[in-house]
Amino acid sequence: MKIQKGLPMFENQSVLFITTGSHDGMLYLAGDGSIKKISSFRVKKPKYSDKEGFLKTSLRSSGGKGTEGRNTRSGSVRELDRREENRAFLQELKTSIANAAKQYVITDVYLFIPPALKEEALSVLPAKLLRRLRQRVVGNYHEHHPFELIRLAQKKAQALPVTMMSSEARSLVKRKSQK
Repeated sequence: MKIQKGLPMFENQSVLFITTGSHDGMLYLAGDGSIKKISSFRVKKPKYSDKEGFLKTSLRSSGGKGTEGRNTRSGSVRELDRREENRAFLQELKTSIANAAKQYVITDVYLFIPPALKEEALSVLPAKLLRRLRQRVVGNYHEHHPFELIRLAQKKAQALPVTMMSSEARSLVKRKSQK
């Protein structure tokens, strides 16, 4: 679809917008005055019956007479393992991003990610795209229209005190901060 007037048109660029919720995500590609959805996915929540769920089993030795060890379980049968859900979601996100990186030449990346996944999401970006990351916007924006994402990215860019750095400048700052 054509990008509305008054928004950046991304002339001679190929910009990847990644927007996720906690279980679903969409990838948009903007360039030369248009934006299109190139990928979307949803990871289903596992549903457990009453006798399944997240239980940890451990062998404990009480040290008492006649008790060699006991199996104990902790957890809740109704408690979902959020780490497993996040792992599956991040794996699906990584696959979608890798496919987009193979299909398209991407010049810039904007990442819209919920607070619970803000640190882990950077780990799924390939190094090539991580260097092209222009903004990471924390919040739940996966249901927003692509024009709203562009507006938000534009608004955040204007609020930054320093202009966007080139990849060379970013690498110099990174090296200097590691010393």
